[in-house]
Amino acid sequence: MLAVFLARSPSQSDTASTNRTDEEALDTVIERLISTAQAGDVDAWLNCFAGAARSRHESSLEVTGRERFTAGLRQRTALLRSYVTTNWQIEGLRATVELERVFAERNVRVKLDLEKLNGQWQIIAETPLDEFSPEILYGTPVVPETPESN
Repeated sequence: MLAVFLARSPSQSDTASTNRTDEEALDTVIERLISTAQAGDVDAWLNCFAGAARSRHESSLEVTGRERFTAGLRQRTALLRSYVTTNWQIEGLRATVELERVFAERNVRVKLDLEKLNGQWQIIAETPLDEFSPEILYGTPVVPETPESN
């Protein structure tokens, strides 16, 4: 993951510190979302969600059963190679982040809406954006072109 830090003037330090803390906390939620799914830790995975998003997943868990639900979490993330977050927007106690999951032959992008509840960021909505096959598949060696010598 690539992190970019910007220098800020001292007058902005309090706001910058709060934003940095929120960005780190949001990143932690996304890391936990992915790692708990890969581990099949349903309870920890559900704790990443709140409100209607959590209720929807709990309903699926009841219908599917814990064993099948756990297997589904693991299966959906088994071939995950990497992920990237973009388009961060933090406004007070609400935030949005685009999460792109990178698989060997496809990428899947979703928009996550998060809310800070009791001091913790949680996902309150997940909106599918798109799924596509990149021009260069993940893991493909890329060799720079060099002029041929005569």
